[in-house]
Amino acid sequence: HSSSQVCMTKIPLNSLVEVSSVGNQSTDMLELLRHRNILIGTKLEIKRKFGFDNSLEVKIRNVPSFTISEQLAQNIFVKYARKA
Repeated sequence: HSSSQVCMTKIPLNSLVEVSSVGNQSTDMLELLRHRNILIGTKLEIKRKFGFDNSLEVKIRNVPSFTISEQLAQNIFVKYARKA
């Protein structure tokens, strides 16, 4: 059902999701997320998956697309968002 959390690495491309929790609460991890503007409640879309290192290209509204590592994505849990 729609409220269940899914690891970001398992999201199909072009799905709009909302960040719901972070697995790793370390200072380094949270600092990286803040730097990337990925906060609880942030809506984002997965635009590309790169097979070489399983990194993800992510799009947040009003921000240019950027790439995050598989390691980072594995710590981000999301739920499906309704299209705005």
